[in-house]
Amino acid sequence: MDIEACVKRECDKCGVDILNRLITEHMESMEWYQWRDGENGYLNKLCEISSSETVNTNLMEQLSFLSLHMYTSNKQHEAVKGLKDSLRCGEILIHEDFSENFHCKQATEIQSAYYATIGVTLFTVMIYYQKDGDLKHKCCVVVSDSLDHSKDAVFAFNKRVLDYAREIIGEVNHVHFVSDGAASQFKNRFTVENLRRFKADHGATADWSYFETSHGKGAVDGVGGTIKQQVLLSVYRGQSVVNSAKTFAETATKLTEKSKGLMKIILVTAAEIDENSKLCKERWAMALPAPGIRKAHYICIKDEEACLLEFTPMKVRSKVSEK
Repeated sequence: MDIEACVKRECDKCGVDILNRLITEHMESMEWYQWRDGENGYLNKLCEISSSETVNTNLMEQLSFLSLHMYTSNKQHEAVKGLKDSLRCGEILIHEDFSENFHCKQATEIQSAYYATIGVTLFTVMIYYQKDGDLKHKCCVVVSDSLDHSKDAVFAFNKRVLDYAREIIGEVNHVHFVSDGAASQFKNRFTVENLRRFKADHGATADWSYFETSHGKGAVDGVGGTIKQQVLLSVYRGQSVVNSAKTFAETATKLTEKSKGLMKIILVTAAEIDENSKLCKERWAMALPAPGIRKAHYICIKDEEACLLEFTPMKVRSKVSEK
C-alpha cells in the first residue's frame, strides 16, 4: 500500500466501490455493536440499528482512518529495522517502555495480604548497536520502588541506562530513542527540553521517534513479561521472598546470571528520582510549549530548535518550535 490514493481509500482498483455496493444495495438496515461511553462512566458495547447508508458512511470514515494508521505503523517499523541495520560506530538505538507494575506476592499469604500488595515499577529497555559488522543487543530492566511514571522517572531511568550503555559499548556519540506516544511519559514538551540539553548532559546528540498509537509493542514487552514471570515462579516455588523493589532486583539479578550479560537489572530508588527531580526543577520551568507534538512521530534538535515531524501519506510534514 504505497500509493497515496490507496492509503486515502480513493483508489478504484482496491475494491472500495465493491464494499460500498455490498452494503447499500443488499441491505436496507443493519444491526451492529459500537463501543460508547455509558451513563455509568464506563465504556459499554452497545447494539445500534441504522440504515445501510448511515452504516456505510460510518464504516468508510473509520476505514479511511485505519488505512492511514496502518500505513504509518508499517512504515515506522520498516524505518526502525533499517535504522538498526545502518547504525554506525558510536550510535545506539534505545527502545523503551514502562511495563505493567509488578505486585509483590508470596507463596503462602494471609487473607488480608491479598488486598495490600506492594507495587514495583519496571522500565524495560532494549539497546541496539553494531559491533564488528553485526547487530548486537542488550536487555535492561530498571526496577524502582517509586510508582511515578512521569517525566522525572523517565529522566532518572534514562540517565542510568545511558551509563550502562557506555559500560558495554564505550563512547556513545548519538542516541536514537524509540517509544510509544504516552503523553505523560515520553511525548511532551519536557522531552523536547531534555533533547535540547542532551549534549550538555551526556556528551552526545539524540533524537526521539514515536510509534503509531497501539503499535509500539516490541522486544521490551517480552523482556518485562519474562522477568516478572521468572520472579513470580521463584516466589511460588519457595525459592525467594519478594516484598520490595530491592528484593525484586536482587531476585531478578540472580535469575538472569545465566543470560551471559544479555540482561542487566538496575535499581533506581524513589530517593534518587526525587534528587533528579530537584535538579531538573528549573529545566521543567523553562520547557516551552511544543504545538503539534501530539501528532508528531519524530523529534530532533537542529541549531537548538526542536524539529517536530509528522508523517502523512508519501511525505513528511515538518514543524519547528521556537526556542
